[in-house]
Parts: sequence; structure tokens; C-alpha cells
Amino acid sequence: MQNNNDILNLTQKAIVTEVHERYLLAGADIIETNTFNGQSISQIDYGLENRVYEMNKEASRLARVAADKVTA
Repeated sequence: MQNNNDILNLTQKAIVTEVHERYLLAGADIIETNTFNGQSISQIDYGLENRVYEMNKEASRLARVAADKVTA
């Protein structure tokens, strides 16, 4: 799993959310989801091509949670 940052959306949710929050608190108006390698071609190297949808969906949810928390 080394260098597979997209799996962090499933295994280290608090860390991913904290990164989003820190960017927003630093003044960012826009954040990106943690989905750079969130497609089956990249994930096949890790045997996780069947989890791509779940990773991307969770990445979007975590970004939304952070945005809602910071803008509340």
C-alpha cells in the first residue's frame, strides 16, 4: 500500500479530514478531494480496483464534512 494515498480515505479518515480543514482554516476557498489515483488503472497495482468507487465516494464525503465544519 506504500504510496497509495487514496486508500487513506478508507483507513485514515480523520487525517484526511484534518488536512482539508487545515487548508480551509488557512484561507483556502477551494479544496480538492484526495482522489489523484482514484481510478482502476492506478489501483490495480494494489489489487484494489474493485474499491475505487468506495474510495472516491468517501473522499468526497470527507471533503464535504471538513467544509461544513469550517464554514459552520
